[in-house]
Amino acid sequence: MRPDSAVVPARLHVRAHDLDDPLELEATLMTPGDRLPPGEDLPSPVRRFESIMAKAKSRNNLAAGLTETGEALAAPEPTVTMPPMHAATGIPAGPSVTFGIHVMEAPAASSAAAGGATGGNVLHLDSSAVQSGKPVGKSTKARSTIKLPIITTGHWDSLVFATVWRVGRVFGFQAFNTRPSTVKDSKREYVPASIFVAADHLTQLLVKNGYVRRGKGEDTDDERFGKALFEFHSTIFYSYEMQWTKMQRLSARPQRFTDDLRERVFSDHHIQNGLLAELALYFLIYTESANLKFCSEAMWFIFWTMNHSYVMADIWTRGSPNRVPNGRDRMAQLRNTFQHLISEIQHHLGIRPSDMRPEDCGKLSSIMTRLSASDVPVPDRELLADLVSFGDGGFFCDRIATPLFYVMSYEVDHLSTLGVDTAYRLGYDDFNESLTCREVVYSALMDLRVSPVDIATGALNDAYQSLSSMGFQGRTHIDNKFDPQVAATWWRNRVFVKTYYERRSWWGVYRAFFRVYAFHLVLFHLMQAQAFAGWDWRIISSAILTHAWLKWLERVANWMMTMPPPEPVQTTMAKIFDRKGFFRMDQAAALLANTMDTGGPGMRANDRLAQMRSHQAKQADLVTAKMANMSVHQLRALQPQRVVEIEGTPMFGFLGGLLEWLAIAVVLTAGFMLQYATTPFQSYARLYWGYVAAGYAGLHLLHFLATTRDG
Repeated sequence: MRPDSAVVPARLHVRAHDLDDPLELEATLMTPGDRLPPGEDLPSPVRRFESIMAKAKSRNNLAAGLTETGEALAAPEPTVTMPPMHAATGIPAGPSVTFGIHVMEAPAASSAAAGGATGGNVLHLDSSAVQSGKPVGKSTKARSTIKLPIITTGHWDSLVFATVWRVGRVFGFQAFNTRPSTVKDSKREYVPASIFVAADHLTQLLVKNGYVRRGKGEDTDDERFGKALFEFHSTIFYSYEMQWTKMQRLSARPQRFTDDLRERVFSDHHIQNGLLAELALYFLIYTESANLKFCSEAMWFIFWTMNHSYVMADIWTRGSPNRVPNGRDRMAQLRNTFQHLISEIQHHLGIRPSDMRPEDCGKLSSIMTRLSASDVPVPDRELLADLVSFGDGGFFCDRIATPLFYVMSYEVDHLSTLGVDTAYRLGYDDFNESLTCREVVYSALMDLRVSPVDIATGALNDAYQSLSSMGFQGRTHIDNKFDPQVAATWWRNRVFVKTYYERRSWWGVYRAFFRVYAFHLVLFHLMQAQAFAGWDWRIISSAILTHAWLKWLERVANWMMTMPPPEPVQTTMAKIFDRKGFFRMDQAAALLANTMDTGGPGMRANDRLAQMRSHQAKQADLVTAKMANMSVHQLRALQPQRVVEIEGTPMFGFLGGLLEWLAIAVVLTAGFMLQYATTPFQSYARLYWGYVAAGYAGLHLLHFLATTRDG
């Protein structure tokens, strides 16, 4: 079997009734050659044909022996004609199975002659047994043959891997990691990392599943792959293009590429390259985003910034990458075989991929010159130059994934360990829902230097450039290295916010089941009104008063459940101090900046961190003294609490505020009472009450139908 092929069953035809014409089954079988491109030979995918031949030969010899002795056969057997075999390929030359009728009294010589004429072995079958339909042992059972055509996918496998590799390299995803057990060895072992995982994942879903399962019909191979790619892309990005971007009023991709999708056909190589690159980017983000993969909207935000970058635009315009035969295995082999040569060239040319942005790498001319004088095979030099230039990757993990993991680990794990209640710390739902709020998304994009004009026109922007450089802001020491804690502070203070407050109250039960309670109480009101006042429509219409006041109570419950609770001082202190009673590192640096010796500019980062921890331990009394002079407001200022307005919190709104429904309930109650009060307004109240009651009931019914969801 070819390693780059997928074997799938073709058509299987099984007769549920007896065969009227035994030769009919032959026309229903397909040969592997019917599904191959012209001029391509086919090795045998099933290596059991020799065993079938041997079994048939043994049965033929048994039948021939019985004929030579003149003994009558107890049970006739079917005639199976095996086709001749190609000497080179070892596969049948013609149709695989035929059913024939042979005379029982034929001598052994004629039987052998018949076998020689057909190129196979012959088993004898009594024609009367076949026509009568009577069971004649196990051999009379109708057999079917499954032909397994081979659909070659190696061409598309290499395209997917080449695209994922190119996208992963220019965005700095991990290509190789060192096996921990070989870190101290002179020759380390490098194992494939995120790029290979994402490529395998995408290949299995797109090529081995979507492309292979799609019927060819009259389409060319490019059109068939293009349809499978378009369908798979639409499935993966449905929630991104049809929900998240529409909710945020953002473009799914730069506008000029959206225009290309509208103007060109799906089988165009430019379109296939762009769609495949977007799929590759998403699968790479998903593979390397750690806990962020549980927050789909947060992943869409990161994907949006990277998809609107100039790096992604360059991938769209450069066209499809060059396919490398067996590139997946060759890359891993080259990384381990020439690891010393890679390090030597990087050292001599001053190439430090870990200190550069991935899009700034790729200067291959000087590297190729160096490799021309080495013993590296010529076909592998370009691949090896890529490994020298881009290194092992890790830019995305360091700049994007690590700061986000810092925030999540602090909020979900550290504060939980300190005993902070869930109402005062962020959870996975808050991380996710923060980036469904348009106000938060737009504020974050403004911080990332995306202008309103860029958002409105769907233009390329510098959001990804700014996001991946966020850790350099405010740094004054530690060799001007990227500090993930600085980037994590931006994510925590400027992006993520508490969107749901877990307040335990019976008001929450009433808010959750408001429609159930309202239905029962309004129905009870109608029953009591009919029981005591008969079918007086004015009395029965007073049921809208019950509904109005219940709706006002629901707004009260919603307001109380969504109002941000005041954070206890103990919780604030837990966020500032760690478990040992020391200040957190960033807070200690802010308070003790004037008294702490930060050392010279050449001090390493680890040494500085050790010095800061030592200084904290020595200055515990000083910190305590400073804390004693601080007010509660000053303490909370060290740990600011951001609040966003969510549904239910406004006092006023478009028929959604607390005071609005209070006014509606009061007006309806007053209007109903004026019908029975001796006042100058009694006649007007009785005249217009019917319209008011009908209008309220009709609007409520329309709102009920418009907002009710299935399930």
